[in-house]
Amino acid sequence: MPSGNVVGADFTPAMLQAGRPRLHRRPEGLRVAFVAADALSLPFPDAAFDCVVSAFTVRNLADVGQGFREQVRVTRPGGRVVCLELTTPTDPLFARLFEAYFRGLVPWIGGLVAGDTGAYTYLPESVAAFLRPRLLAQAMQAAGLGRVRYRRLGLGTVALHVGERE
Repeated sequence: MPSGNVVGADFTPAMLQAGRPRLHRRPEGLRVAFVAADALSLPFPDAAFDCVVSAFTVRNLADVGQGFREQVRVTRPGGRVVCLELTTPTDPLFARLFEAYFRGLVPWIGGLVAGDTGAYTYLPESVAAFLRPRLLAQAMQAAGLGRVRYRRLGLGTVALHVGERE
């Protein structure tokens, strides 16, 4: 997107601050604003955006359906809602390898590097408990999106969902 307006929203002001130093890399003409926001009650008017994108967010919401309803509400008719989330691989052999890595090695490295194994233990637990891609697509449809589709990326460890507001 070479020009336009982008609004970065996060529940945590510290995350918004972490994004500010990266603004120097944005294309000429692209305007970016940061807003502290609750994904379950977005502080934007109806139909304010052409596209709403969340990355590794919906899995952390207390109410997935409400989160998607809010995303639909602030997306203009004909616009898109895009959701990127971690997921469990479907290939049985790779799933076992990924499980060992994700539940064993990642928390150990997180404890070593960041001194916080708890945060890195939460990550695989939240992915294991979250909706699989087909069910996440159904949640998006239930929130009012049409033409919902998804594809797995990263050897099946990530799912990219796209839905259109009708």
